[in-house]
Parts: sequence; C-alpha cells; structure tokens
Amino acid sequence: MLTVVTAAFYEDRKKIWYLEDTCARYGLNLFPYGIGEKYRGYFDAKVTRLREALDGVDTEYTLYCDGWDTLILADEKRIMAAYNEIRDGKDLVFSADHKCFPYPGLGDWFVERAEGANPLVDHWKRKEHRRIYISAGTFIGKTEYIKSCLDRLKEFYVQLYDVVERPQDDQGWWYHAITDGAVDTAIDYEARLVIMTKYTPWDWYKLSPGKCELKPNGAVPCIMHFAGVEDTLDRMPKFYKELFPDARG
Repeated sequence: MLTVVTAAFYEDRKKIWYLEDTCARYGLNLFPYGIGEKYRGYFDAKVTRLREALDGVDTEYTLYCDGWDTLILADEKRIMAAYNEIRDGKDLVFSADHKCFPYPGLGDWFVERAEGANPLVDHWKRKEHRRIYISAGTFIGKTEYIKSCLDRLKEFYVQLYDVVERPQDDQGWWYHAITDGAVDTAIDYEARLVIMTKYTPWDWYKLSPGKCELKPNGAVPCIMHFAGVEDTLDRMPKFYKELFPDARG
C-alpha cells in the first residue's frame, strides 16, 4: 500500500543510513533515487526527478521523506492511520513548519486557513511555536495525486521562472501551487504524523524506546524530521540512541 521515497543524490547510501535503518525496523519499503548521480539543485531533485521516480512506484500511497535527516517511528498501519485522521478528505498531507519559507509574503493565506483548525493546546498556538505552514521535507498522499501535483509544479516552473525570487527552491513552488489552488493539501498542524524538530525546544520531547511523545499536546508522531545541519548533526544522533537503545554504536 505504501512506499517511502527519498531523494538521495549522494556518492553512496551512508547519508541515508538513519532512514534506511528505521524503515527496516518498521518493515517499510524504501525507494531511494539518485544514488551515485550528480545533484543538480532542489527543483531537479525533488520535483523533476521525484516525478520520474514515482513512475516506478506501484503502491497506492507514497510517503516522501528527506533522506539524510529523518527517523521513522511507526509501521505502515500507524502511518496510514495518522494520514487518514489528518487528511480531511484530501489526497495529500504535508508536514507543518514554523516559518513560511521561502515566501513569507504568502503567510497570511496559511494563517487564515489555520483559523478553526488550530492545534489543541494554547502552547502550540503561540506565535513563537505555531506550526501552520508547510514543509516539503515530508509529505504523504495517493501516488497518482502526487504525480499530478508535481506535473503542475513543473508547469508553474515554466510559466513563472523569470518572475519568482527563488526558482530553484522546490518548497517555494509548492507554496505557489497551494495558494493558487492548483494543489489541495491538508497540513499536519498537530504533528500527529511528523514533527519537524527545527525551532522546537529540547524539552518538548519525551523519548522512550521506539516512541516520541510531544509534551505540548501529547501527540506521538510517526516521523521525526530534523531539517537543518545543526539539528541533524547534533539532535538526531542523540534522539536516535534514546529511541533505539539496541542500535549499533
């Protein structure tokens, strides 16, 4: 039913070791594309080449995760249950981000949309913590719908390349397509599917073997996305050791 897909434009598989290891722990099928190939920028890697890669996916659903900074904490059954709880009738769910990057000027659209669908606890709503924008580092949906969305992003790229500030930023094109109405997605405001750790305090997390609980709202995310060099090199290895004390090293 589900394939985990990741862009992996590295010399070998070493940089996706954490993702490979945790996918294997939970019996998930991982499809990395780009290993040994030249990296040609975000748009090429995460739109053009992702679209090509999805032609080789034969499952109904695809979970895209960034490869070098992600831990999986759940099996397919629990991931799909979280997806179905969040999706609100839509065929795509994005992880939530604290910042409207790279186009903060589009932020009002997301603020208005989040009204009435805000997270459950006041702490999560506070401006310094709220997570109401999208992160293109993790998303899940029906494979055919994701393919159609990527086709729309490619059309936007051709039409608007000369007028946008950051034409090579894949996340920027998702923002444009979503706010334009070309892509319809739900957003995981409460981190029931994935928590992007960047910008979050260390004391938000209650870790135990195989489980991460978020203290602000009690959510138990299926995925942790560390998103950024500092978090990936510092926090991810420490969290991994607490989550998987049986791991090597």
